[in-house]
Amino acid sequence: MSADLDALLDRHGLSRGDLVAATYDLPREALDERWCGDWTVKDLVCHIAAWEDAVATAIEAFARGREPRVPGFEGDRPGGHDAFNARAIEAHGDLDWSETWEWADETRKHLLSALLALYELPTASYAEGTAIRELIDQASHEEAHTRDIERWRKERGL
Repeated sequence: MSADLDALLDRHGLSRGDLVAATYDLPREALDERWCGDWTVKDLVCHIAAWEDAVATAIEAFARGREPRVPGFEGDRPGGHDAFNARAIEAHGDLDWSETWEWADETRKHLLSALLALYELPTASYAEGTAIRELIDQASHEEAHTRDIERWRKERGL
């Protein structure tokens, strides 16, 4: 097994634990407060989950020898990031908090399953600097949003 891939999987586990801790025991009114642009904490969790699910699909394609396209993402087009995020929040924003986490857990399982499929490939195929590596290293995405939530909680005294 690749020590590099092992480290990535460990990082994903740690980042999810940190996100759960950052959102744990927030009062209901705080969950509905718009603060990150026009997003709520739940919107951020939906955004993370949608991105992980889409990235997992791209990684699975790569592991099968196909081009790793992220479904629904047109980041090279103006507004591509925003459109992806808006669709994710529209599709899942009406879930209650526990349903949001159930969905986030399912998308995390999908991502981890896709990452595990990479063990069948040579390490060089997903080495630092490759395009697929950028997709693989999604823990930093979750970590960044977790830090945002932690700062917001501190500012609000939550």
